[in-house]
Amino acid sequence: MNLSDFKALVARTRLSLDGRATFGALLVLVDGQSLQNARREAGCSRQAIAAALRTLTHALERCPVC
Repeated sequence: MNLSDFKALVARTRLSLDGRATFGALLVLVDGQSLQNARREAGCSRQAIAAALRTLTHALERCPVC
């Protein structure tokens, strides 16, 4: 996934683009980092990043064409 795809996916959800969990999800989905590295870099809990990832992937599965 590239950055523009990620931003479009965030726009379809209610996640804040400025949130730490969203930043952690960006690190995992766009940069390919592990959840542990993303947690440290974003300064956020693993659970919050995992929840953001679930929200984003759920939105992606609903509308793969958009």
